[in-house]
Amino acid sequence: MGKIDIETRKRTHLHVTKVGLAEGFRRVGVQKGDILYCHSSLSRFGYVEGGAEAVVDALLEVVGSDGTVAMPAGTYSLGKDGAVFDVRNSPSELGAITETLRKRTAYRSHHLTESVCALGQLAEELTKTHSITPCGAESPFRKFIELDAQILLLGVPHNNNTTFEAIEEWLAPKYVDFKEIQNASIIDENGVKKPLPAKRHNMPIPYDFNRMDKPLFRAGAQTQIVIGEAIVRRISARKMYEATRKAIERNTYALRLRQGESRIQIAVSIHDL
Repeated sequence: MGKIDIETRKRTHLHVTKVGLAEGFRRVGVQKGDILYCHSSLSRFGYVEGGAEAVVDALLEVVGSDGTVAMPAGTYSLGKDGAVFDVRNSPSELGAITETLRKRTAYRSHHLTESVCALGQLAEELTKTHSITPCGAESPFRKFIELDAQILLLGVPHNNNTTFEAIEEWLAPKYVDFKEIQNASIIDENGVKKPLPAKRHNMPIPYDFNRMDKPLFRAGAQTQIVIGEAIVRRISARKMYEATRKAIERNTYALRLRQGESRIQIAVSIHDL
């Protein structure tokens, strides 16, 4: 779906309200006290009354005061030698919803390209450490699996689902590799600039996480509904880990494209059905 101006979107697309979003999140299985990790596309909902703020408000309402909402706050443009990551000010490059949450919270993990922001009961615990690698043992992504966070894909496919990369780092199949980013630094919460050791993924084989869509349904790890125009998937991080571990044990390259293979396309909008 190409970019269109807001008035055209308002006139030509389904309208979604904060109330409708909250009802939909409950219907897909989100509960009070949940830890949510959300990948998102605002435009795929159609026209959201209140914009990204309404989506964040609805998520926080549904999990309540005992819950936590986390999102990627990635800065992939910084994945180069000598880059400087400002934890308070470097914007998320992963859409309006993620940037809205980032601006609301002081909790953001320290990684040059794969930081995570969070708001709620466990925000500090989730973000207080981050591995040198994007998704390693000390990263928020490993914690999502261990705590059985609920991953929400809001109008985006599994190819956006970073937790698959965390599972790959954990299981360490032979293709997992990294490249060190030289002389990177961070400006931390206190405004102090200091070195930030960081690595990025350097995988020789392209990924295709969409191929796990059907196996996750079969494993009882995933539910799916439509909210507005967007297809919304909720995935148990722990069940996702178990299903993916089994897939990789059967086939080392279960999440990777072999020669001659093409990526699987999955529906992310009612327009794809």
